[in-house]
Amino acid sequence: MRRGPFGGEAGQHTQKVGPATTGGATGQTERHRWTSSRFPPDHRRPDVAHSIHGILASIADDEERFAAPADPPPDRSGRRRWTPDGAKRRVGQQVTKPATPEEEVRAIHRLGRDEQVAARVTGYFLRRPDVASQVSSEEKVRVVEEFTRDDDVAARATMKMLRRPTVAKRAMADDYQDYGLAA
Repeated sequence: MRRGPFGGEAGQHTQKVGPATTGGATGQTERHRWTSSRFPPDHRRPDVAHSIHGILASIADDEERFAAPADPPPDRSGRRRWTPDGAKRRVGQQVTKPATPEEEVRAIHRLGRDEQVAARVTGYFLRRPDVASQVSSEEKVRVVEEFTRDDDVAARATMKMLRRPTVAKRAMADDYQDYGLAA
């Protein structure tokens, strides 16, 4: 009797091998199966990675989904080929490396879901005069109103603003009219 590499008889498995026994991720197996179900063998492209097929598998329309792998977008060098980010752009998912201002804004929004991250980023942006100058007046007023909900912040901001004579005069001009006084 010939022995196999693991001590059992040659040609015989001594134990079952699979994701559950090897500690492999069953999620990966499920994604692979789902991708394969969305791209039957006659609709797969051998020159396109299975991971790209997996991203494109979320396209709902069969005809559009089956045609997608044959039409890769141009990469940064202008060559037409699939990259994970190119496939994600095609289906509207968040890309790993943003390439346009819109993608960068989406990435910031995604990161800003965490309150601590949002607070730190907001403070950072507010310290950049070139950034603040590009924000509309309406949006700036909304931000000031939001920050001054805190009484301590409102008091400190008001004191600093009232020390600016032109600002104080404009702010109080409305009050004078309310009391029938002339400015």
